[in-house]
Amino acid sequence: MKLLNYQSIPVIVLAAVLAGSTTYADERPVGWPGWRGVNRDGYGEALPTKLPTKPEVSWTYQCDGESLSGVSANGEYVVLAGRDPLDTKDVITCLGLRDGKMVWQHDYAALPPPNAETRDGRIDYGNSPRATPLIVEDRVITQGAFGDLYCLELKTGKVLWSLNYVLDFDAPIPTWGWSGTPLHHNGLLYIQPGATEASLVAVKIEDGEVEWEAKGGMASYTSPIIAKVAGQEQVITPDSTFWGGFDAKTGKQIWRLKPEKPGEFLVPTALAFDDRVLLVGEVNGARLHSFDKSGKIVTKPDSKLQNFNPDTHTPVKFGQWIVGAHNALWLMSAQDVSKHQEIEESEFTGHCSVMTDGQRLMVLSDSGIVFLYGADGDTVKLVGKVNLAEHGSKIYAHPAWVEGHLIFREGSQVHSVKLR
Repeated sequence: MKLLNYQSIPVIVLAAVLAGSTTYADERPVGWPGWRGVNRDGYGEALPTKLPTKPEVSWTYQCDGESLSGVSANGEYVVLAGRDPLDTKDVITCLGLRDGKMVWQHDYAALPPPNAETRDGRIDYGNSPRATPLIVEDRVITQGAFGDLYCLELKTGKVLWSLNYVLDFDAPIPTWGWSGTPLHHNGLLYIQPGATEASLVAVKIEDGEVEWEAKGGMASYTSPIIAKVAGQEQVITPDSTFWGGFDAKTGKQIWRLKPEKPGEFLVPTALAFDDRVLLVGEVNGARLHSFDKSGKIVTKPDSKLQNFNPDTHTPVKFGQWIVGAHNALWLMSAQDVSKHQEIEESEFTGHCSVMTDGQRLMVLSDSGIVFLYGADGDTVKLVGKVNLAEHGSKIYAHPAWVEGHLIFREGSQVHSVKLR
């Protein structure tokens, strides 16, 4: 199985992926255009070989408030999603990558529908968008917690088209709002309204017209991925109950898998590699599944690790390991996840974002400390660490890694810090 590139990337990288080759150090994806980078696998541009003693802050942008949405960036722009001071509108902001100055801003009214589970008009964890903006060439796709989907012109913020999951698909709002970031591949945008007749939907990125709808349950909080399984491109994502694989062209469901134990919130994204897929969750732990010749998932996992059970974190593939953070830094064998080692560190008891360039790992803790690791035989070695936080706010949104800069949210501020 090959996790397919679905953004604008160098031809040499695309050729390597389509050929099933390894992506080497000089063929790294460029930019951080969406959730977990180009391929949704946490793999990006070259990481630093060491960390500076005192990082250089290139710029700081003051937002109107905090947001759970991740940061997206290409070689020219940074895109953010947040809320207005009165908490009645979603606000999409585009900044210049190098100077942090506002290029444009777009806002729209976004309030919970009457049937939403709220506390005085607020859903748990606030009303800000959860989904990371998705940059696709000259467009950016944004999605709010209340199901507002917008396609905007990247240079100007002009609205090209929009949809609303409640109004257009009669979808019920999830308890914590729509959270999974839409996925783009070959001109189609895959969204997860979570309606009975339209649980997973493909629309044309050109105009928002529906290409196909797949039946299913309410939306989960997971971002979909696309992978090639048995020669067929599949969209892999769960609804609120079942994991599933869908034909990327037609929406036909190829397989579905119910987690052994109920009760998972289904937040972490699937990780696909080497004809297998890793699923993780706070109830069932880590499970590594294979596929049969028809492209259907094998129900019984090849291996599993019950104790690695994060509720929101998604691991990355790093050489021979799958690396994730959950009360420690876990190095799980990519061949058998039950074989693992743990690197204890107090900073890893909270939420962490992990990124890699194939040679090194960079971990950002929710307190703002960056850890840099390199491969060292059968384990990893700490190269350095540095504190980036200025105000002590927790960092939950996934950062962007672009041109040697880590761009991250800290409270109501967004910082661009030079690390390479």
